[in-house]
Amino acid sequence: MMAVKALRAGGALLVAALVGVNASENYDLRYAPGVGGADMSAPMEPGWVVQTPLYSYSGSIDHTSFKSTNLALLGAPIAGTATTAMDSKIRINVDGVLPRLTYLSNTQFLGANVGFTALLPLLRKKTDVSLNAVNTKVDVAALQAYAPKVNAAATVSGQAVAAANSNASSGVGDLELAPVLRWSNETSQWMFVPAVVLPTGKYDGDKAANPGSGNFYTFRPLVQYSYIGDGWDVGVRASVAFNSRNRDTHFRNGNYMNLDAALMRSVNDATRVGLAAYAVYQFTEDTVNAPSANAAMAARQDLTLGKKGYDYGIGPEIAWIKGAGDFMLDARYVREFASDNRPQGGAFWVNLSVPF
Repeated sequence: MMAVKALRAGGALLVAALVGVNASENYDLRYAPGVGGADMSAPMEPGWVVQTPLYSYSGSIDHTSFKSTNLALLGAPIAGTATTAMDSKIRINVDGVLPRLTYLSNTQFLGANVGFTALLPLLRKKTDVSLNAVNTKVDVAALQAYAPKVNAAATVSGQAVAAANSNASSGVGDLELAPVLRWSNETSQWMFVPAVVLPTGKYDGDKAANPGSGNFYTFRPLVQYSYIGDGWDVGVRASVAFNSRNRDTHFRNGNYMNLDAALMRSVNDATRVGLAAYAVYQFTEDTVNAPSANAAMAARQDLTLGKKGYDYGIGPEIAWIKGAGDFMLDARYVREFASDNRPQGGAFWVNLSVPF
């Protein structure tokens, strides 16, 4: 409790979120699951706050695609079909700095203090795709001799698509802007942050990895609750993202919900330890108006088209507060333990929050 009181005296903390991966196109989200930590369980007071969260995410997902070949095209004497399964592994790495500026005023509306927040991420994203195995089965026993020919052709085309979908890119990401409303009492705090994310980041629809998520807009209302107890503090944040259609690729990412939570225990006046956890749930499917004629892009879109995704992660966290709230430094590692239609891995976070 002492650490939280000290932080309250010096101002406070808000980190909404940005940039991650899910079932969406190129496994890219405009939200970084796990971004919420000890800052969520700290009170926010009127004034300015600068935050500089740094994170590094690494994850992978296995994928199997199927291709059907009419063997008559290869000169087979009788009708037959070959079905080829191509197993690949997709590795995704995201490194980012998410500088955020937040201001909370003494002006009130509906009983809440009014403010605003803005975030402009700096990101490096890398995607590596490898073709691990190609296996062809023929439906007519007499045509088994054609399987190696189909395998060879599928391997060549599969490796070409894998290479085209492997790249790295760095730059400025998509700008997030939002008003802030904060209601508070002695032991708890509610915040409402209806954010809009603009397509300002560097983006090339022909590439798998881009700092920007695409040429579309996201509306993401967010609610955050903080409880400051006698030595125990709890922070919970829930947001829902609604996406428009990407005008460059005609792809529309499904809408999704993010839940972040942190449970922290004060061990002395300056130090808190605890757990950070999150859940991601996509509740509408990815769709596309016009399938791409680009083989590499079509392969990427096929990964999540018509699908939904989810993900769960948890990990330890430690936070240190200097003086009477001069700044707070927190660090955590969140490991994903269950997922569907998205990479699974883990992320390191370090966040510096400075009120002034």
